[in-house]
Amino acid sequence: MIRARVAAALAGVLLAAPAAALELALPSTARLTAERNTAPDRYAAPVGVYAEGQVARVNVDGDVRRAAWRMDTPGLTALQVMRPLRRQLEEAGLDIVLDCAARDCGGFDFRFAIEVLPGPNMYVNLRAFHFITALRRDEDGTPTEAISILASTAATSAYVQIIQARSGDAPEGDSPPSRPPQPARCPLPPPRRISRRC
Repeated sequence: MIRARVAAALAGVLLAAPAAALELALPSTARLTAERNTAPDRYAAPVGVYAEGQVARVNVDGDVRRAAWRMDTPGLTALQVMRPLRRQLEEAGLDIVLDCAARDCGGFDFRFAIEVLPGPNMYVNLRAFHFITALRRDEDGTPTEAISILASTAATSAYVQIIQARSGDAPEGDSPPSRPPQPARCPLPPPRRISRRC
């Protein structure tokens, strides 16, 4: 009888604990520059480009994790940084609802309408960024998880910001178990050398 009570109490604790968030694998050169986790909180995930003075959003209430990384790898494009991350979202079964690059997103207006961690921890090149939002929904279509990724490049480095929001109502086991960061499956290309002729 005591074992049954202990087992029931343990099951209650496990069911009450939030399911693990999806851990995206970043390149081995990525260095964490900022992290801010809040709960409970609300994340207004962008689901549309900047149009008619605004960016369409969906709200997800729950645990919100924000983090930024810097990669000292020159010569990359924002799309090269984003491709392996987008593939991981698709493999995890999330629905990509927004996938745009700099000017197509809305450029300056889009960048300043979305949540971005402060510089120098996160740098956004207004001409060279890429943005994705992916959602997981429950049976009635309500978003229970949102992941937004912002990738931007400069002359000598690349930056990635990931914001994850997971509702307390999200069913346990939606996401695969968390795993430590690993090098991306698609290695980043080596920097290009520019030969100059005199």
